[in-house]
Amino acid sequence: MSRGAAALECMADGFSSRLIVPAFSGLYLESSFRQIYVGGPWTIRLPINSAIKLPINNLSSRLVDCIDAQLQRESFALPLLPEVATRVLAMTSDETCSAADISRLIHQDQRLAGNVLKIANSARYTSDIRIVSLQQAITRLGFRTIGEIALTLSLQNDIFQACGFEAEIRRIWEHALASASYAREIARMKRTNVESAYLCGLLHTVGKPVILNMLSTDPAARTADVTAATVDDVLSARHVAVGARVVETWALPEQISVSIQYYQRCDQAPKFANVAMITCLADLAASNLIDPDGPTSDCIRSHPVIEALNFYPDDVDRVFALSEAIRDLINAVSA
Repeated sequence: MSRGAAALECMADGFSSRLIVPAFSGLYLESSFRQIYVGGPWTIRLPINSAIKLPINNLSSRLVDCIDAQLQRESFALPLLPEVATRVLAMTSDETCSAADISRLIHQDQRLAGNVLKIANSARYTSDIRIVSLQQAITRLGFRTIGEIALTLSLQNDIFQACGFEAEIRRIWEHALASASYAREIARMKRTNVESAYLCGLLHTVGKPVILNMLSTDPAARTADVTAATVDDVLSARHVAVGARVVETWALPEQISVSIQYYQRCDQAPKFANVAMITCLADLAASNLIDPDGPTSDCIRSHPVIEALNFYPDDVDRVFALSEAIRDLINAVSA
């Protein structure tokens, strides 16, 4: 092997081989689609259900160690679930809660109320008839949907923020929002709980903004040597563990934790496998929509999760048909 090169051990469908490529940063990755971005200019194309072991560079390793050290400190506190989100979750799970209760909660924050109306008027939620009041929005869309929008916006404002990592946060947020929207519709197609699926999609990578917040206060992460690829290494290495800790702290339903831990390997989920599969497909569809290097539609169609969900080609077509409306929703929320 020449100096500056790295060996990759590739495992796919029972065989193993080694590739020699120029050195780059990376991590152990399980592929959920054939094309895997591994840092620098390199793209490795592998068969479905394959995996590669990549070396992680020293800077990424040091930053991962810093994250682990922060998590182990007794003084370290994970972010709290925003108050509005807490109250919305309680209201939407309370059968005695009414549309008026949700309306009063949202009206307490005029900025939130205005943003809820803006989202309610996006193509994702409504037709050509413009919604002009919160009460009209609740009547047209239902208090659970309005509560969902309010929950989403409160998480965006309080959790999906990290000073110095604005570009990364925007990308993560857009992916989370797209995943949530796809997950809701996939759950509806599977005739399962759409509210739970939406929340699983929204939070399946919640560990990423939390990690970026941790890095924003770490001097080692604020140097010129920390590239976007280095940050991606750290997020890939720890977002699942951190995300699971976050939703445990928030005392959210167990299926959300399962979706975080197993969306990349849903066939191994010990329970709530259907939720993990829905989150997996939603994540893939969101990556296809948001990430230029994400999976192609053909790769998604051949992914094992399609068969596991018992989806036919026209079912997958229905998922992809949502893309324009979800893009419109992302633009409305991000405006």
